[in-house]
Amino acid sequence: MNADEYHRLGKLVSFTLMYGGGERRVLGTIERVIGHKINWNGPQHIKQLFLEQYPEFVSLLAPNNSQTLYTPFGSVPISIRLKRTQMINMPIQLCASILFKYIMIACFKYVKLAKIILPVHDELVFSAKDTDLQVFKREVKRVIESALNTGLSKLEVKNVVNVTLKGDF
Repeated sequence: MNADEYHRLGKLVSFTLMYGGGERRVLGTIERVIGHKINWNGPQHIKQLFLEQYPEFVSLLAPNNSQTLYTPFGSVPISIRLKRTQMINMPIQLCASILFKYIMIACFKYVKLAKIILPVHDELVFSAKDTDLQVFKREVKRVIESALNTGLSKLEVKNVVNVTLKGDF
């Protein structure tokens, strides 16, 4: 496997654990990426190391009948019954939507070489005329990483932005 494949595998395993996946789910994720079955008991160790590194997930992944949603941004009461997987997924989706709003606001304020024309799920589409596209790319990356570092002050965010340049629409 090359570095990109290891990076992809790490992301998939991390998200599997964040969404409450157990050892069998982690093993299945690894097997899908490498393309064959393996006989290995490492996923239990991986999950243990993950929870030691990110102890805040211990409480998030515990069975919970609470009607309170716990996120890094604070607690929110909820008035509907949710499944365990929904209780795990909701804080992640809520945090992602808050961070995406930080990014949109920062790009609106600080990206001077283009205008946002459309936000799509986790992407922004810009319109840039007569602009040095490499300068635009660097500016967007700088603004987005700065916004994420502001929103996630305890986590250094670098190299998470992918700017794809397309032709005329």
